[in-house]
Amino acid sequence: PWGAIGVMQVGVIALGGVLYWPIRENQSDFKDALRELKTTMISRSDVDYKFSVTGQRRDDFQRMSEQRDKEMDGKIEQIRDRIVPRSEQEEKWRGNEQRFNDMQRQVDDQKRAFGDTFSLRDALQQMQKRIDTLETIRTAR
Repeated sequence: PWGAIGVMQVGVIALGGVLYWPIRENQSDFKDALRELKTTMISRSDVDYKFSVTGQRRDDFQRMSEQRDKEMDGKIEQIRDRIVPRSEQEEKWRGNEQRFNDMQRQVDDQKRAFGDTFSLRDALQQMQKRIDTLETIRTAR
């Protein structure tokens, strides 16, 4: 039994080594990438030093920022010029609604006037008479 445990232990160690090997390789690749990044990076202290020594760069950044702000203000003004105020839109909507109501009233008046003059039954009888007349004229030819 102890021999079997020893063989199992050797197998587990071998399996662990096989599984650990790619992780170790990736760690070394990661370390190499960090070293390369550190060589290309500029430290915060270097940046602070350059800005404190040459105020010209800070002035350049300030000037660029102000110019960008002016451009944005100009674009905002262009947008504001094209926007219609809500009160004006509401007034237009009220006018449209009033026109719609007036047209609906006129349609209702026409319906009422037609209904007072002719009933639906009378209108159908009149149309039927016209159809009959046209058919008799057509067959007479």
